[in-house]
Amino acid sequence: MTVCIAAICNAHDETGPIIVTAADRMITIGEIEYEPQQTKAIILASQTVALLAGDMTFHAAVVPRVEERIREDLQEHPDNINVARISEIYAEEFAYRRRRMAEQHILVPRGLDFDRFNSRQNTMAHYQVSNIDNELLAYRTDAIAIIAGLDPTGGHIFVVENPGISHSYDVPSFACIGSGEYLARTQFMVKRYSRSWSFPDAVWITFDAKARAQSAGGVGRETDMYIIMPGGKINPASDSEKEMLNKLFRETREQEDILTRTNGQKISEYIMATLSRSAEQNQEPSSQTEPPSENDIQSQLVIQEAQTAKTRSKKKR
Repeated sequence: MTVCIAAICNAHDETGPIIVTAADRMITIGEIEYEPQQTKAIILASQTVALLAGDMTFHAAVVPRVEERIREDLQEHPDNINVARISEIYAEEFAYRRRRMAEQHILVPRGLDFDRFNSRQNTMAHYQVSNIDNELLAYRTDAIAIIAGLDPTGGHIFVVENPGISHSYDVPSFACIGSGEYLARTQFMVKRYSRSWSFPDAVWITFDAKARAQSAGGVGRETDMYIIMPGGKINPASDSEKEMLNKLFRETREQEDILTRTNGQKISEYIMATLSRSAEQNQEPSSQTEPPSENDIQSQLVIQEAQTAKTRSKKKR
């Protein structure tokens, strides 16, 4: 699989929002994963990119149709194409491709296609129709995409997934997909990320989240970052910029390791001190009371006899 991330942040200079994106280069084709010198970020419009995760053969069939439809929309409505519309187009083509694959995997082996299946349902057993319907509804493809960009209404992030639905992620202003999704998303959630964050802070948390997601299976170590700027610019991060971020990440991890060991030592010292105090409190006194002397015993006997005689005298009266 992979990890892809997009986050909306604040430029703090009234030029509008900025979107920071990051993705690894791990490619999945069938059961094979490898990391070529190829980005998984596709520029769909002047200020919109798609970040692709999962089965790349699926996306390879979807992207050309999406690009063609965007060109047609731009010719007809040059001022009316926005990020939401682009995400809708991707979702529609996603659903179309999924439908074709479901047809090939479920209907064709039975000598059917969708037209034949629909026309023959009256002559088929009810359980057969029901079983095929359930298989078609449950069919899933291992593909998902982030559509992120800027338009006159602001910065927007959408996630397109099975069965061909586009979800808005304008709130919480970030999205993560792929096998490294949960590790990456945790970084944003723990730090309470919001679109009010500054551009430098957004760059750091996006890179940090991607780097930490490398612990998940199937996430590549190479990183591509694209910054979508106001004014129609999509800037890729240079090798020197990514090396600087890698250096900061290594230093951060080293400091975290030092803090982990230091805090562990402090906890160990606290436990030992607590156990020591508990042992002292539970320890029995070392000295014992001396036994009474013979004179003390005789004195006690005399006192007891006197008390007994006094009691008898009272009874006689």
